Amino acid sequence: MPLPRLFAVLAVLLAPAAAAAQEELRLSVDWRVLDAGKFRVHYPGDAFLPRAREVAQWLENARVRLEKTLDHELDGPVSVILHRSHLEYGRNFDESGNPGDFFPIVGTMRKRRIEIPCIGSDRSMQRTIEFQVAQAIVDQRHYTSSTLRASLLEIKSDVYADWVPLGVAAWVAGPPLSAEEMLVRDAVLDGELRLLSAIHAAGHLGPRERYPMLVEAALAVGWIEQHTPRGSAKRLMHVFDSDFPWPAGRLIPRATGLSYTELENRFAAAMEARYRPWAAREEADRFARRIRDFDQHYRFAEVAPAPSPDGRSIAFFEDSSGYYDLVVLDLEKGQESHPLRLKLHITIDNLHPDPRGVDWSPDGRQLCFVIDRDSALRLYLQPADGGAATDVRLPFDHIM
Repeated sequence: MPLPRLFAVLAVLLAPAAAAAQEELRLSVDWRVLDAGKFRVHYPGDAFLPRAREVAQWLENARVRLEKTLDHELDGPVSVILHRSHLEYGRNFDESGNPGDFFPIVGTMRKRRIEIPCIGSDRSMQRTIEFQVAQAIVDQRHYTSSTLRASLLEIKSDVYADWVPLGVAAWVAGPPLSAEEMLVRDAVLDGELRLLSAIHAAGHLGPRERYPMLVEAALAVGWIEQHTPRGSAKRLMHVFDSDFPWPAGRLIPRATGLSYTELENRFAAAMEARYRPWAAREEADRFARRIRDFDQHYRFAEVAPAPSPDGRSIAFFEDSSGYYDLVVLDLEKGQESHPLRLKLHITIDNLHPDPRGVDWSPDGRQLCFVIDRDSALRLYLQPADGGAATDVRLPFDHIM
């Protein structure tokens, strides 16, 4: 089928579902609009106006800085959707590749739209904004600001070295935080750090592999700026935009002064030198023991560990089922229980655990954690040995 006809068929098939989803979202929220230069901030009602004004200022600050850094002017207007919570945001975008409260990697590339969930941390929201604005600038430069031409050039993305545009956007938004670097550190220590050519195309990566790929790409761009003869985020973007972006082995030397093989080998060696001293694997048995071990293809997250008051158990969230379940592990016997399990179409539609924290009652009989329910954060108490959770209503707008 000719390419233009294929695009037309896809547009006809996908338009009704997309329109229905947007219409449902529009009707369920009392949206207001704040004009902010090149951005139109859509916010969910008057109560969120102060937050919308803060977001507008963060957007403008990010735009001014990033346009200068990337030597490209953002073409507006860009619609910015400010969601009331992670849950409301998650109903529209899949964040399964983003463990914890890191900046979202799910973007609306080439569509003049940015999606931002309201969260308690100002810095986390600013980081989200900085990355999304950087991604918008990179995408506009690579795919042009014309919607029609961008659609025709979509095939161009299939031959891109994916880590280049993603890494540029992530790096110029700010060096990865220590919690984000942890993903690359663990890959190094596990012997699973991918060569850059292995993340050249990200389509084959599983959900739990995509976010580490983004952090690795950001670190690669940072290493290129600091350790190659002429490389920089700006030069990478210019070189890959100046010509058909394939093969990367022809463009990488122009951008960095190193061959593709030399670049990825030296970067991998630098990551080994940077993170290998963090662990003494040969002597690990002298000071630590592994408490869980799984043989699986896709890794999943185990987050927010909290030891019980008597030190005999540890509670944490894990998402091997695809959703964050609560696990209690007996450290002496190695046995584990699941006081809270979420199942598709039963509880996940209106309950979403916040994996940032879990804690024990002083007597060790109950666990407490935060649930995002119907776009509102609530505190729950859960018997450590299982049973029904109790909703504790508190007069606060946000619970950390």
